[in-house]
Amino acid sequence: MDGLLFLSILTEPVCAVISFIISYYAYKGYRISSASKLFLLHLGFLLLGVSLLLRFITFGFLIALRISEPLFQALRSKVLLGGIVFSSLQLIAYVLFSVSYTSKAESFQENGKNLAILPGIYIIFFNPLLELISLTILGYVLARALILFIYKTEGNSLLVLLGFTCFFISHLFFLFATLGEALVFLGQMIQLLGYIFFLIMLTRVARSV
Repeated sequence: MDGLLFLSILTEPVCAVISFIISYYAYKGYRISSASKLFLLHLGFLLLGVSLLLRFITFGFLIALRISEPLFQALRSKVLLGGIVFSSLQLIAYVLFSVSYTSKAESFQENGKNLAILPGIYIIFFNPLLELISLTILGYVLARALILFIYKTEGNSLLVLLGFTCFFISHLFFLFATLGEALVFLGQMIQLLGYIFFLIMLTRVARSV
């Protein structure tokens, strides 16, 4: 398996763990402040974490099977359906982010042959149509985050803006994932950076409460 693709796959559980941590901090903030925006962030990042973890587990299961070409063809439709499910969970999360900003703007030979087809399976998790929808929703959220930053220039607003910017750019790379594994790798790295920005922001908020 290509080294870049292998690293891309490994970022998924890391992003999932960070997403769950962000969800926890957002829920903690919601319990203290009762701010609906924090509850929507909690649900959004919880769904993102679940989608990333499920995609990683599914692909790990496929690797464990050491699938053959006939089995790949038999599983192809199921993997495509799985990709749609995982991407749909991400879309729901992005819609929740959008609602939160809309509601309140301020705030060895044989094995080698078998493994050779695995990258193709992983890449079809990234559905171009759903990536376009994700980009549309994230574009709106990013615009709202930019407006918030302009009207409220401070560290946390900047971190939110940077986080959504990374999400938007990562989906641009995912949109063209079929052109090369390097695009998947770059998208995953930028997405991971976005999660880190959000984690820093929410830990700062938690400490200030």
